[in-house]
Amino acid sequence: SRRFDATDYDAIGDTGLRLARDCGDAIIQGELLYRIGQSYHALGENGLAVALLQKSLEFASDPRGPNRFELSIILAVVKRTWLTFTLSECGEFRTGLDHAKRALGIAEKSEHPLSQVLGWLAIGHVLQRKGELDGAIGCMERGLLLCDSYSLPIWRFRLLSSLGAAYACCGQLSNGIDLAEQALAGAERLKLIVDQPLFLVNLA
Repeated sequence: SRRFDATDYDAIGDTGLRLARDCGDAIIQGELLYRIGQSYHALGENGLAVALLQKSLEFASDPRGPNRFELSIILAVVKRTWLTFTLSECGEFRTGLDHAKRALGIAEKSEHPLSQVLGWLAIGHVLQRKGELDGAIGCMERGLLLCDSYSLPIWRFRLLSSLGAAYACCGQLSNGIDLAEQALAGAERLKLIVDQPLFLVNLA
């Protein structure tokens, strides 16, 4: 049996999206638009990813309302987080920062710690890409404090890796390498295969 790659998941997502539209299921449509957008981002096709992720926001439910999927994260936040990442790759820093701040605002209003972590990570990511390292480090450190307070190991590793890279760019090489190594070791320990390539890049 062959292994699936990103293009396979994209085709599966497109099929699911057509079925959701035929059934008139708006919630599933929004979820699939977001997932297909992630797939295109992974392929480096960020222009199309941005269009899909922006479209998915039209289907974001009220963050304070009941969640049909009982997800541990607010969809309106995670969608904006990925949109922020993708916009940053396109150099659309102002728009990305607007979405990142909106994500954090939704999370804080809902008093949802995990979603707040994503908000801080999104803002920090944009600032890091812009070269505003002091601001990026401050945002990531705030997210890290939340991870430690609420025991959120997966996102803690993601913040550690990005924070390590930011420290290194500021000349704090020892601290940066230490955090990047911690993140990679944690990902390997929890078998977070999806995160390991980026963590290796950050460590390099």
